[in-house]
Amino acid sequence: MGLRRYRLPILGLAMLLALSALALIPQLSRSAEAHEYVTHGRLVPEIPRRDMPIVLKTPYINNLPRQVKAAEVVANLVIVGGDFLQIQLRNGTIVDQPYLAAFDINDGSFVESFRPQLDNEVLAIEHGPNDTSVIIGGRFVSITDGNGNKTWRHRLALMNLPDGSVDQSWEANASAKVTTIDLHNDRLFVGGDFTTIDGHNVAHLAELKMSTSTVNPAFSFTWGGTLARRVVSALVSPDGTRLIVGHRATSINGNSMRGTAVFNISNPAAPSLTPHRMATNNTAYTYYQDIQDAEMSPDGKYIALVQGTATASDYVHLIPTTEASGQYKWRHFMRDSSFGVAVTDAAVYVGGHFCKVDEGPGPTDVMAPKGLDTCTGVFYNGGAWRTQLAALSLNDGTPLAWNPGNDSYRGASFLKATARGLLVGYDGERTNYFHVGAFAFFDFGGPFIPPPAQTTLTCAAAVDANGQVSLSWNDVGVGGYEIRRDGTALTTTQAATFVDTPPAGDHTYVIRTTINGAQTDSTCSPDPVVVQPPPPAELTCTAVVDANNQVTLNWNDIGIADYVVRDGNTWLATVQTLTYTDNPAQGDHTYVIRTRKNGVLVDTTCTPDPVVIGVTPPPPAELTCTAAVDANNAVTLTWNDTGAQDYTVRVNDAWLTTLQNTTYTTNPTPGTYTYVIRAFTNDVQVGEATCTPNPIVIAQNAGLVCTVTRDAAGGVVIDWTQNVSDYYAIRLDGNWLATTDNQTFTYTHVNPPAGNHTYQVRYKQNGVKTDVNCTPDPIAI
Repeated sequence: MGLRRYRLPILGLAMLLALSALALIPQLSRSAEAHEYVTHGRLVPEIPRRDMPIVLKTPYINNLPRQVKAAEVVANLVIVGGDFLQIQLRNGTIVDQPYLAAFDINDGSFVESFRPQLDNEVLAIEHGPNDTSVIIGGRFVSITDGNGNKTWRHRLALMNLPDGSVDQSWEANASAKVTTIDLHNDRLFVGGDFTTIDGHNVAHLAELKMSTSTVNPAFSFTWGGTLARRVVSALVSPDGTRLIVGHRATSINGNSMRGTAVFNISNPAAPSLTPHRMATNNTAYTYYQDIQDAEMSPDGKYIALVQGTATASDYVHLIPTTEASGQYKWRHFMRDSSFGVAVTDAAVYVGGHFCKVDEGPGPTDVMAPKGLDTCTGVFYNGGAWRTQLAALSLNDGTPLAWNPGNDSYRGASFLKATARGLLVGYDGERTNYFHVGAFAFFDFGGPFIPPPAQTTLTCAAAVDANGQVSLSWNDVGVGGYEIRRDGTALTTTQAATFVDTPPAGDHTYVIRTTINGAQTDSTCSPDPVVVQPPPPAELTCTAVVDANNQVTLNWNDIGIADYVVRDGNTWLATVQTLTYTDNPAQGDHTYVIRTRKNGVLVDTTCTPDPVVIGVTPPPPAELTCTAAVDANNAVTLTWNDTGAQDYTVRVNDAWLTTLQNTTYTTNPTPGTYTYVIRAFTNDVQVGEATCTPNPIVIAQNAGLVCTVTRDAAGGVVIDWTQNVSDYYAIRLDGNWLATTDNQTFTYTHVNPPAGNHTYQVRYKQNGVKTDVNCTPDPIAI
């Protein structure tokens, strides 16, 4: 997905840095004479830029939000492309700017001079041969510049900056969409669904001479399979000798090959497919059709693949680009779809529809959900919260402590690492809760400055009065620090501090990281860190008296085996638990828990003191209930007053009402009923009675009788007898005619059709619908 080369956007700053710190900063040219990379040395920030225009996800297309699908930094411009139509400026103004827009990287402003009008979406953007040009690919076939001049360019174009005009001297039309572009020196590699480009029968992956836009006919390969986006990414290695490809084809030039491929391009006249193969036990190989994006590591040694659309393929793979058959370095289960990927020296950044990914294999900070965390992953046990954006360790795929999150509908689909940070395209509005639109820019805050020179890490430890250990160390500019206690990993963090609460004893703390390519363990001082045991807890005891005058004592554990329970001077029991129940006589009682610790005898009095036991109240009266049914089928329940506060009436084990008197009348529909009264005091049930007789049977009403007559106006009058029903439906010859409420028992059909007809009345009792034919049947109209 677009260029994997990173440049400093401002020549003046690049020259200044090169002159002042030549030993630390790589010389980065503004032209495409060399394929250059920079490294970050650390994770990008979690907070996105908030000063740039908002790419709107509306108006929806096919009921789906629009999104940014490609982005690139060229000099001081950020170019974004996708299927969007409108941009909202920070003052609220909405401008029509379909498919392609430009922002100033420094002040975030909308570039008014860059107003090309494309007729379809942009899927790939690449830095041009200089800082005043950009190459775009996608589905478009025409581009109209700001002066109204239309140029036909089929799915591939070279544009001038900053005015957004089309380079009239450069043309290489493709027969179908272009999805990936990569420029190295004067060699332009283009991938997509096309079968011809610039009039040549070259399918899916082509090489063009940038200066002339002519196709290299020697670079032509046969791609097997029928899937769209057969080539998802084509990336030139840093030394320019290999083209590393992520794809969905089943074969290349008749060779079974899925997922990745490596081409030898050292001789443009004789490019060839290398022996690179992904191992057949690789999940990415099995589910090659779900590959969504691929990205190369800055050193060209690995290619990262992301997959989506099926739970069985929701993996991220890091695969060596060695020119032989080989297994992946690692794979990590994301529990839901992954759509975009970017790789730096600090992490493999992944975007998708996931929200709770697998932990490990290294120590993992679970972090917290972001508020919109709904995905397949939440149904698995455990996991680490990462809302549609994640950073994975290059070493083993462990999720790093980076979770900005966004609110995309389908998921974050485009990621691109640049010297300034990370560009993200998605179909939402908010990233890390900030309203930034469908494009998020995690900016380091200025032209890229290399991390501080790595040096020796030193760590200090301090213990507070509560036994917490605070660690602090100097930041040596690496991607993460693994905290270890007594040889066991606790967590990994990007911060330079950590607080631990260890058990009492002597502990050795180590900060493990990679400095200058070597794993380094730095022991914190002092060593060991001595954590004293907490002071002995003081015993406290409470006493609770229940309605039966039982006394329950409860006390805290102070770390001894035996507790002696006493009532005043009387021994009651010696227990090894932390509770005891007594049935004392009437009167005042002082309860004491006697303990012996370190040879010292201590008596602790329970509260309240004294515990007063009064006369045991008589048991409550037994609750009884009777039921009576009158001539109208009303049921009256009557029960005795047992002194309870509330009585609840239940019918067929369902609550009916709660009241404080001792009678209740209800009018049930026909059926069989069991009535129960429950008594409550202080929300505690103190009695229950089933009303007699039981059950109560309410008989069905007599069946409905229906007649039809003609009135003087020629209409048909339908009359029926009153019945218990939710409604009455009038039907003519088996078809619905009208519906009345349950209090209306007549209906007139005005202007009935001629002929012999059957009228019916439908009624409903106890969920059962019954149709009654009206007499006479039929009636002649």
